[in-house]
Amino acid sequence: MSNLFARFLFHAGFLVIAAIQLLAAPPAQGQAQASCTFKLFPLPKPVSLVQVSGVNDWGTVVGSATVAGSTNGKAFIHFAGGGFSYYLPPAALGSSFFARNDSGVTTGSYTDASGNQHAFMLKGSTLTQIVDPKAVSFGTFVSGINRWNSTVGSYLDSRINGSIHGFKRYSNGSFIDLDFPVTDLSLPHGTSPAGINDSGVIVGSYAADFSVNSQRGFIYHNGQWATVDAGDQYTFLNGIGNAGVIVAFTGAQSFLYANGTFKLINVPNSVMTEVDGMAPGGLISGRTLLYGFTATCH
Repeated sequence: MSNLFARFLFHAGFLVIAAIQLLAAPPAQGQAQASCTFKLFPLPKPVSLVQVSGVNDWGTVVGSATVAGSTNGKAFIHFAGGGFSYYLPPAALGSSFFARNDSGVTTGSYTDASGNQHAFMLKGSTLTQIVDPKAVSFGTFVSGINRWNSTVGSYLDSRINGSIHGFKRYSNGSFIDLDFPVTDLSLPHGTSPAGINDSGVIVGSYAADFSVNSQRGFIYHNGQWATVDAGDQYTFLNGIGNAGVIVAFTGAQSFLYANGTFKLINVPNSVMTEVDGMAPGGLISGRTLLYGFTATCH
């Protein structure tokens, strides 16, 4: 299974990145370090798996935690003041949160009693299921959200060796497809949007051929695409702020990307730093082996 497909199942601003730069970004040079201020918080215990996914400008972090010995996780909210709040829809076996905007509207998914996965948007106590009309049954997955409650995600088509298609869902419930323009459409390929900022700039990752273990990041805005490559086999763009700054993860290293330049993000004294989200104002969320964190970086 490709990493893009695995992430797909698990699981932005006045700048528009110089008209999105509309050119392939060069690989990271020199491994320059970003200057960051981190705020760590202990991950829930005892758990076997924690996913820290998104953050808003209030410092509220969302994700999911799986208790040791269980196969299903539960969505959580971690507030800036400390403490966790958990969410599981009635009769659901498991749930995850992926992103949260400044109004407290959250995207996520839950697993029903039959093992089927459902994408949703949660506003207060109102859960709205998100189903792309072109998706196979239970084949819609949602990730990012902006202030307008526009969401982005992906869906599976009906081909046996099907492709993954990106989508944007507007707040009125209408959908548009987002497919990175690959060369050979006969190959099983995938586009997986991860984040959207308040200006509608979308970031994510794509694979031109699932048989080749390689993925690249993309930036999309107003019908135009740009490739972003961190110089690794995999480049996942996980979030974008309103100033056009992006967070990226290669599976081994985390980066801040702006104006064509990559800077490494490393939590001090940690063997692993994974960045997974960015708030409109630029606050970053992520995790280490033992802690979740928020950070401001430049």
